[in-house]
Amino acid sequence: MIQINKLEKFFGQNEVLKNISFEVKQGEFLIVLGSSGAGKSTLLRCINGLVTPTSGEVLINDLKVNKRNIQRIRKKVGFIFQGFNVIGNLSVLHNVLIGRLAYKSPVNIFFSKEERKMAEEAIEIVGLKDKVNTRVDQLSGGQKQRVGIARVLVQNPEIILADEPVSSLDPVIGREILELLREINQQRRTTIICNLHQLEYAKTFGQRIVGVRNGTVQYDGIAKNIKDMDLLNIYGEKFLTNKIENNKLQTV
Repeated sequence: MIQINKLEKFFGQNEVLKNISFEVKQGEFLIVLGSSGAGKSTLLRCINGLVTPTSGEVLINDLKVNKRNIQRIRKKVGFIFQGFNVIGNLSVLHNVLIGRLAYKSPVNIFFSKEERKMAEEAIEIVGLKDKVNTRVDQLSGGQKQRVGIARVLVQNPEIILADEPVSSLDPVIGREILELLREINQQRRTTIICNLHQLEYAKTFGQRIVGVRNGTVQYDGIAKNIKDMDLLNIYGEKFLTNKIENNKLQTV
């Protein structure tokens, strides 16, 4: 479904992605794992065309991600942002309806009754049925992220990209959000690529992990098979420090 071929990205003299290549199959739940600054966000933004790679290419169902194809790509690919990216002074319903804009022409931005029904169904799926007409700035962080997920669902995407969707949430709410994404993956067979820096979440929810450090792939394999040496390659000295601290706590 997704082919990433020799992807490289420079911002000025800073090389953020270095010769990254891997494929993602339809229906996979793939975790891109790595520390902050590893290049995970840039990678996801290259996949949906928010960022143009310096070299290499991304193909989605053999369609190259570029400016010419961007509208077709955006219909296939939904994006869940780390910072929620919702409009606070609009209702939950109107925030979710924004997900249908990719299907609109510049001369027709009105939403049909069918689209409103689709939005209401998506809102119910994410557990916010009683908040349909509530302003989003009155919601909690976890609820705002659920609005972002519902907005993606009304696109009816083949692929969902989630960029650190739980980094600003507490562990309980974060786990609930990832459970919701897993349900969507399993019930709809939607391909999901999710950026995370938390190893526990990656092993719990991911079928497969691509580990990234300093813009290069350090691991690509089944999530449950990841070993300490792989984690050392992904996290560097941070992994050793955390492991030593955890061992100390277990002996107290």
